[in-house]
Amino acid sequence: MQLFGKAQAAKDEAELKRVAKELRAAILEHVRLAKPSLAAEASMIAARDSAGDYKKTGRVGGDAI
Repeated sequence: MQLFGKAQAAKDEAELKRVAKELRAAILEHVRLAKPSLAAEASMIAARDSAGDYKKTGRVGGDAI
């Protein structure tokens, strides 16, 4: 059962608090793992933009308007 389902199915406050602690840990782990990837992507975008490769599209990676 997924953590959100466990939270909804909790039978008492103690169980809900335990699941909330698991949810918090899972969210923090997700953020910790995502940060390096996002930082690398931001660096690549900044390098591309500074090289003049960015066309005014209103979005990243799109065709010119």
